[in-house]
Amino acid sequence: MLDTALRVLLGVLGLLIVAAVLVDLFSQVVVPRPARGRWRISRMLFRMSWRSWRWLALRWDAATREDMLGIYAPAAVIVLLTVWVVLLGVGYGLVMWSLREQTHPALTSYWQALFYAAASTIGYGEVVPTTGLARAVVLAAAATGVGTVALVISMLFSLYSAFQRRESLVGADPRERPADKQQAAAEKHARFKEQGSDFLAWLKLWDYIKEKQKELSSNQFRKLCKAEF
Repeated sequence: MLDTALRVLLGVLGLLIVAAVLVDLFSQVVVPRPARGRWRISRMLFRMSWRSWRWLALRWDAATREDMLGIYAPAAVIVLLTVWVVLLGVGYGLVMWSLREQTHPALTSYWQALFYAAASTIGYGEVVPTTGLARAVVLAAAATGVGTVALVISMLFSLYSAFQRRESLVGADPRERPADKQQAAAEKHARFKEQGSDFLAWLKLWDYIKEKQKELSSNQFRKLCKAEF
């Protein structure tokens, strides 16, 4: 009786861990608006890691500090994916350990169950589920594992473009002009104007600069920037 109760407890604990990961994954990747919830995995991870990372970055010089703070967000996304995958393995490992006699051969330790749950995305190997419940758990582990990686990879592409836009917005503004040559600079920059949108004008100017940077040598590009302000 005690062994049965312990198995049920381990199975429920594993399912709760899996559910927490899937809910957090859904709210972070699928839902197109800021996620709510105080006890989400991503929220706790970001709050703890950001405070520590910021504290460490502030101990360095200005240039190093900016570099460290700039890489936090991309690195945090990779760490979050790792945490999700590890927790899925731990959760499914607990479930499989509670069903350890429903495989062939029977699982002899939790670490074997953990390895089996983690490896279920690529095949059964030497362990095969023998009951419908065990087969359902293995299929769920395979589906959610592959689905998690696929969703996060797709999120990385969208985040990369967002990071690029962010860097362009916080970087130096190419529309800045020398104070003593405002009129001449305004005439040069007039071709990039967009009615009712400073942002589109900025993008046109930025595209022009990138195009000329590819076409010209370093010395020629420097002279162009100086001549056109």
